[in-house]
Amino acid sequence: MALIKCSECGAEMSDKAKACPKCKAPNEELKIECPECGEKVKADSKVCPECGYVFVKEKTSTSNFAKKSPIIIALLSFIVIVLVAVVIQKQSFKNDITDSWVLITQSPYNDTVFYKRITLDKDNTAELKIAFFFDDDTIEDSFNGTWKIKGNEIIIDMAGYEVIYEYNKSDDAIYQVSDIDEFPDSLNRMKSYDEYY
Repeated sequence: MALIKCSECGAEMSDKAKACPKCKAPNEELKIECPECGEKVKADSKVCPECGYVFVKEKTSTSNFAKKSPIIIALLSFIVIVLVAVVIQKQSFKNDITDSWVLITQSPYNDTVFYKRITLDKDNTAELKIAFFFDDDTIEDSFNGTWKIKGNEIIIDMAGYEVIYEYNKSDDAIYQVSDIDEFPDSLNRMKSYDEYY
């Protein structure tokens, strides 16, 4: 290795250096060997002056992954954002419906009052309580089960018997949409019916 002077600033540098370490000017003395004839030519030459060999500059290879990585990162980011939004929405929906819901109807024919309460707990357990109040007597029963969310539906499973409800946020009520029996109405939040049970 020999020391040469930079043609721009005069600082000493190696004859093998591509640029001056002080001013960053390219090394005009840097030589490469022609692979065709072996002649030493300037490193920035495009053609060998001796044999006419054309020097092809090597492109820095960029892998397909590196080229596609911004697209992949954007796509993965979008998927993560959508999944987080779905989880947040589902959790919000679950928080909205975790409560006691009640239906109270009175028979048009007599003084019998039908009471139906569904309690949906955060741990996805459900309790159904049914009672008939008539004259001076009460008949009541309760069942335990589970509940889950599927889309905008609430599926309540009582020992293998599933009943599907939908939550209407504007009414703040749940509506039975499957297996509608003689009491197919909506159920409202318990707090407005505390005096009954």
